[in-house]
Amino acid sequence: MRYNVWAGNPKGTPESTTRCVAEVSVTPFLSAQCPWKRGKGPDGLYCGTHARMLARDRRPQVPPGKPA
Repeated sequence: MRYNVWAGNPKGTPESTTRCVAEVSVTPFLSAQCPWKRGKGPDGLYCGTHARMLARDRRPQVPPGKPA
């Protein structure tokens, strides 16, 4: 899975396996992998904030290729 894929960075940034899998907005046009540590939510893939979003039926944005 890749984050921050756009015309100026077509290969994107590879996933860090120690950080939350949710994609967060950096600017109105760019996004990145959530900087917080994993360990909560389904399969331990999310940080506490995004795990609580899932518990409230609010889906955090996750790049294609990862289950949410």
